[in-house]
Amino acid sequence: MLIIYINAFILTLVIEVLVATVLGLRNEKEILTVVLASLFTFPALNYVLWVGANTHLLSATITVQFLLEALVVLVESLLLWFVLKKEYTVMLGISFAMNTASFAFSLLY
Repeated sequence: MLIIYINAFILTLVIEVLVATVLGLRNEKEILTVVLASLFTFPALNYVLWVGANTHLLSATITVQFLLEALVVLVESLLLWFVLKKEYTVMLGISFAMNTASFAFSLLY
């Protein structure tokens, strides 16, 4: 189970860093911020899903996953905006693109 989690996290990082780079976040501080934002949100999201599944308080339906991903987009965009001091709407768009790409890939994985 742990190896699946680690592989999923590494894959998420690769996808999100690639998307962020394509969308203009290229210097060391920007890439590190993307990685650290994911390091914060990925475990939090997976913990919520795990607790929800094991306590039957939260069903991992596609609707719930979309809502949780929307929350991740919001949190990551705020972290990017706060640290990088760039326009919020740009950071929101980059966060949306990063998470859409990694979420879409996770549906295939």
